[in-house]
Amino acid sequence: GKWGERDLNFVARIKANGLVVAQLTSSEMEIIDRSWTTNSLTFTATNDMPIGSAIVVEFANLATRWDQVNLDNITFSSADTGTTSPGTKLGPQTLITQDATLLVPDQYPNINMALRYLDDKQIKVGKTVTIQVTNCTHHVYTDAVEVAHPNGNAIRIIGDVAAPNSCELQFQNASGFVVQNGHRIGLIDGFHIRGNGRPDTNGIVADQDAAIHLGASMVVSNFNIGLLAANHSSIYAHHSTVSHNRSFGVYALKHSAIFADNAMAASNAIGFAASHGSTLTIVEAEDVNSGNIGIHAWLGSQIDAADATSVGSATDYLAEKNSFINR
Repeated sequence: GKWGERDLNFVARIKANGLVVAQLTSSEMEIIDRSWTTNSLTFTATNDMPIGSAIVVEFANLATRWDQVNLDNITFSSADTGTTSPGTKLGPQTLITQDATLLVPDQYPNINMALRYLDDKQIKVGKTVTIQVTNCTHHVYTDAVEVAHPNGNAIRIIGDVAAPNSCELQFQNASGFVVQNGHRIGLIDGFHIRGNGRPDTNGIVADQDAAIHLGASMVVSNFNIGLLAANHSSIYAHHSTVSHNRSFGVYALKHSAIFADNAMAASNAIGFAASHGSTLTIVEAEDVNSGNIGIHAWLGSQIDAADATSVGSATDYLAEKNSFINR
């Protein structure tokens, strides 16, 4: 409904995983002054759209002046007339009611393909799905492994927990494991994930209210940042090893938290860091041979480094700009 005679600056959008998949602006709508009119926004789901994420219908008045838009009788429906790709289906999601294990590469060629199998499935509360890598030779990824499942806390991705260096995942020009936009992953353990040194790639990334739980057998090397939690996110990374990363080994940024007790950082530019109101817990952790700073807190951040050590860095400890390090 349009209240007055001014031109509107209004938009209706459909989003999935924060991405706009369809939108209709007021210039494209049929709108009559002081009257109700009906407008429809439709889209067709395709393979490149985010799957397994909530669909959001959003209405926004983009005008900077006072212009009123009235909404009424809003409906949302699915036509369910598309065709299916192998391994997917339309209609109600399948419910996984028992603990399940997906084998890589015996059943699925890589971890991403195993995750795609879960795209149209829900996991019953209290049950887990384990993606088990059984053959650790020559795994090369050209895309990040991104977990964006609504039941991510029930998903575990496991390599060789007894010998993580023997289960290496090589990421070529891509970040490693990425969780974003409020999603979770229950456990990642038993891998050495290795980048190729590109400055735009990171090893383990939790961003935008996301959470990642790493097991006690994780090695991350040769990325820009080894472990990165940003924008109100968290990473549990006790006993992890991070080495030879260009900028940071472990970095909590913008009101985020990383728990990395007993972790090891070796030969990174900066070993452990927290900034912009973040917290970092590295009790009994060890930093060795950082190129610039071993343990660094700045811009209102705090690091609990009780019984931690830093040796061989240009500067072993540095707290600045309303920050502190507890040693």
